[in-house]
Amino acid sequence: MKPIIIYNCLLTQIIELDGIVLFPFVLISTKEDETLPSVIKHELTHVRQIYREGFFSFYYQYLCLIIKNKLYYTSNSLFSNNFFEDEAYEIENEPLTEEDKLLSNWKGPSHDNNFYKIS
Repeated sequence: MKPIIIYNCLLTQIIELDGIVLFPFVLISTKEDETLPSVIKHELTHVRQIYREGFFSFYYQYLCLIIKNKLYYTSNSLFSNNFFEDEAYEIENEPLTEEDKLLSNWKGPSHDNNFYKIS
């Protein structure tokens, strides 16, 4: 199933995240023409992780990592010490591939791959 991307999402704005995947929905905080390719790449990585791991397995493992992080680590972020996030952060600044653009129907601020956030 192809993801459904919802831009300018109030939920992600309230919880102060650039994006979140509640499969099949990808919720993005910014308007479509303001969304950085790196955000699309990051969230599509999570979509691919769901394809790879399976829906229930992905969300079960992700929830366990959040709980473990909350219980055992002093970090303020629920998303640190999370191999799913590590994988997504590792490749988010790579250029969008044709497959990424097709999967996301990318029509963002730049059709070339030079418009990335600096980490």
